[in-house]
Amino acid sequence: MAKYLIFVDTNILLDFYRVRHESGLTLLKRLDDIHDRLITSYQVEMEFKRNRQAVIVEFLRNLKKLEKVQHAAFLAETKAADMLNRGIGGTNKRIDTLKGRLKKVLAKPTGYDPVYKVVQRLFTDDTPLNLTRKKKVRGLVKRRAFRRFILGYPPRKAADTSMGDALNWEWIIEVARETGSHVAIVSRDADYGVELEQQPHINDWLVQEFRDRVSRRRQCLLFNRLAPAFKLAKVAVTPEAEKEEKEDLARTRESARDYWQTLAYKMLRAYPKLSSPPSFTADEASRILLEKIRTLTGEPSKEPESEV
Repeated sequence: MAKYLIFVDTNILLDFYRVRHESGLTLLKRLDDIHDRLITSYQVEMEFKRNRQAVIVEFLRNLKKLEKVQHAAFLAETKAADMLNRGIGGTNKRIDTLKGRLKKVLAKPTGYDPVYKVVQRLFTDDTPLNLTRKKKVRGLVKRRAFRRFILGYPPRKAADTSMGDALNWEWIIEVARETGSHVAIVSRDADYGVELEQQPHINDWLVQEFRDRVSRRRQCLLFNRLAPAFKLAKVAVTPEAEKEEKEDLARTRESARDYWQTLAYKMLRAYPKLSSPPSFTADEASRILLEKIRTLTGEPSKEPESEV
């Protein structure tokens, strides 16, 4: 019976820096136990190390100290007011301590960064599933990746200027063909397919290509979370870890939606000629700005059928 191998995209590894619960990191620790089932490459390593610092700095910037509460003069000497401001002072001290630890994580990841330690062990483990620069097959994989990139084949983003996704896909195909395995891709980018009602669907062309180049009896599936992919590969996952991964994913998406809505709102307020009427909500601003972008690029106007 064919087994499932797992490819974990860079965005999934970086999201471990955004996990809110300690038990959510149990999924990260499971990576240490299954190097023989993880497909990875020096491309994923480069992307992770290129973006890791930016993710940490973003978290540092969001750690802001609390300001002391200004009371009316007749309340300033009350015990409640004093305890409130003492509590704020204690919280600010803990924020300073946390910032100090994060700076160590940033400066010396091999000593202080638990996420970096786990993924570094994966990248340096010379398994048959890890495409390193020393492997002879690297040249063949790069040539195939370059060919599919210039032809515009998926996986790729609309404005891609690098063939990183193409290289990873060609390596996935090479490994699946050599081992005769099924493949589970874990990614939250739109490079490998689309998502409808939180259910990922792999790109139609990638499905056909996988069948043609690997086997029609082998599957290539797309997931946006690690837990279901782990279960498919017979890797134990606790209910708590799976639940918290779902919660972290929902929180990340909510945060991203708020960010883009706020950005669109600020842009339209700064350039009022873009919108009419001048009064709108952040959600309306997103729709207005998207419509303006479609007009400028010549893309036909349409309403999305569902949130992706």
